[in-house]
Amino acid sequence: MAQITLGGNVRYEPCKYSYRELAETKDILESFFLSEGTPAIEDSVYGIANSGGKENRIVVYLKEYTDESIMEYKSSFLDLKCIVFTQGFPAFLE
Repeated sequence: MAQITLGGNVRYEPCKYSYRELAETKDILESFFLSEGTPAIEDSVYGIANSGGKENRIVVYLKEYTDESIMEYKSSFLDLKCIVFTQGFPAFLE
């Protein structure tokens, strides 16, 4: 494997979803939430982020965190396993 850093402070670990897969999923979700004709959905989401680290998922931060709202979102994007939902305002937007 070619050396890609000078300091050697890179550690590779296996993960369930590739960075590319998560980035593409995040792009799809952002397009969905920001598209015209879905103001109710856009108004119900604080943000979308790559969780990074060991969780290795896309996190959707919901204003209304109920089983019903989560099922509604899951039905909208085919219940992708790399997406998790949480309630609250994400720290990265503070």
